[in-house]
Formats: sequence, C-alpha cells, structure tokens
Amino acid sequence: MSDDQLVSAERDFQARLTALHEARAKLAEQEAALHRLAIHRFGMEPGEAAAQEAALSAQRAKLTDEVDRLHAAALAARSALRRLTDLHAEPDEVPPQSVVDGFEQPPFRQPW
Repeated sequence: MSDDQLVSAERDFQARLTALHEARAKLAEQEAALHRLAIHRFGMEPGEAAAQEAALSAQRAKLTDEVDRLHAAALAARSALRRLTDLHAEPDEVPPQSVVDGFEQPPFRQPW
C-alpha cells in the first residue's frame, strides 16, 4: 500500500460524499417545493396544480434514484478506503463457494 493509493482513495471517498450531500440537498429542495405546492394548490387552477405536481414528482423520483446511486458509490468508496487503512479489515462480501470445494455434510440417514 502506497501513500498515493491512500490519498487517491481518500479523495475519491470525499468527492463521492460531497456529491451525495449535494444530491440530498437538491432532493430536500424538491420535497419542500412539493410541500409548498400542497399548501398553495387551493388557489390554483386544477389542471395547473396537477401538471406542477406531476413535474415535481417526476423530478423527485429522478433525484431519489440519483441519491440511491450516489449512496451506493459512497459506500463502495468507503469500503475501499477502509481496506487500505484497516489492517484487519474483513471483506465486504464472501465469495460464493462451490459445492465441490471444502467440507460437505453427509446426509443423516438413521431413523429416529
């Protein structure tokens, strides 16, 4: 492990975390806009309110997907950073083991 790898992993993690926070802020702004629309929709035309709600809901769905994607990327970057900094880091996922590898418990065939 070199210092360059560690610095690169730390910068990658910080960049992904910053992007995640920015996306969450945009999502919060979108939620606030939906809330304001719910309050002010009584003074609006029904068609206009429905169109604005559909547009805001579509934007919220898009932002939610982006936040989920960025969250997964930040978790992966944090995991990579932890593997570089923690000497006793455990793997995030256990690789699948084939049936022929290792010990296999024989069936118990005795009746009770």
